[in-house]
Amino acid sequence: MEGFRFDVKQAEEIFRRAEKSLFSESNIQWLKYDIPFFCQNSTEILGLVTNAAIVYCIWMSDGLHPTPIYVGHSSSSLAKQRLTNHFIKKDPRTGS
Repeated sequence: MEGFRFDVKQAEEIFRRAEKSLFSESNIQWLKYDIPFFCQNSTEILGLVTNAAIVYCIWMSDGLHPTPIYVGHSSSSLAKQRLTNHFIKKDPRTGS
């Protein structure tokens, strides 16, 4: 089997840039909810991932300080479903 080689410095730079983007508060797309659990801007959010593989970070805020709490990923074919499961469909068993 032929080995695979890559430039470690180049890979580290790619990961550094990805991490900076993923954890940048300027990239947060806030969701607006009504009670009972209804996402008002779900179409807008799902439109961001059409036919795209994604890596995403879920943030929570106390109103003052957003905090990253979860990092996930999905293939392009499942990206919309993954976000729907997280943000739009509330599971009565888990509350999320």
